[in-house]
Amino acid sequence: MLEKMGQRRLSVLKLADELSSVSEACRRTGMDRTSFYRWKKRYQKNGLEGLENRPTIHKSHPHTTPPKIVNEVLMLSLENPDWGCVKLSSCLKDLGISISSPTVQKILIKHGMASMQVRLSNWQNKFKKEDIKPTREQINLLALIDPYYREYCYRSDRPGKLAQDFFCICELEKGEKLYFHCLIDPFSSFGFGLLHIGRSFQGAVAILESKVIPRFREWDIRIDTIFTDNRNTYQCGYFNINYFKPKKAPIYYRYFLHLSRIKSKQESRYKNIFLESFKGIFRDEFVKKIFRGKNYESTDEMQADLDRWLKYYNNERPIGGYLYKGKSPIEPIKQFMSNPD
Repeated sequence: MLEKMGQRRLSVLKLADELSSVSEACRRTGMDRTSFYRWKKRYQKNGLEGLENRPTIHKSHPHTTPPKIVNEVLMLSLENPDWGCVKLSSCLKDLGISISSPTVQKILIKHGMASMQVRLSNWQNKFKKEDIKPTREQINLLALIDPYYREYCYRSDRPGKLAQDFFCICELEKGEKLYFHCLIDPFSSFGFGLLHIGRSFQGAVAILESKVIPRFREWDIRIDTIFTDNRNTYQCGYFNINYFKPKKAPIYYRYFLHLSRIKSKQESRYKNIFLESFKGIFRDEFVKKIFRGKNYESTDEMQADLDRWLKYYNNERPIGGYLYKGKSPIEPIKQFMSNPD
């Protein structure tokens, strides 16, 4: 059934046939002769459908980007979410596809991939859905929207590859400074801590002697490597955790006879990610909420509070991220002990 405008045009054509005069029919109906002959031609060609209004937007356009090229743009953008429109356009030209950067931008906007953050989120969802382990370069990019993604690459393959650091918490009377010596196991995020007055190697040795070594002896897990804060790495050769004797040498960890110092590689910098995360949790949950709210009589009293907090952190507090998935630090170690291979 014709619409109102189509019926009007049909009535003009019929009136012209009855009067045998196009001019008189156009004068009576108010239609110009050019429009009359255009509608007459369309009526003769397409029948009644020719008298209907056509869509203002064509189904196809000579300047529309072909679907194949659109897919190439989307695939290249998904593989390189940090690339902008100019770089994508340049790379596509090297592949033999000539497309301008504004056109690339229009395609990305149309498909909801306009910003780098959105493209990275799509990337992240793809890895999760298809269970793909990203490369180190991909992890660095994904860390821009989710810092926990770095754990995929930088986590140790077993417990015993430790990272060490220390920093000042506060200044005591007589100008003395209180330092927090900490070690973290990047495999599980299990943390060790010791409060020590003054910045000296004795504090670093004391935490190993009183905290770390007894715990690893209890677990029967070998300590392989210690990444230190001064860009040195102490690596164990034939390390025996049951045999330690003090030695008069003012160098970190030469206290242990079988520890030899080697130059730190880039890996020690990656272990710093876990250290900084642990230090941030320590500042927020212990220093700000517990330490600063009490008046202590001695460092032993401070250490007792720290030990209680570390017990909660290691055994109860859930650790975020894709590796730990809300588990406490002790759980990955227990799993390793039950299945070391």
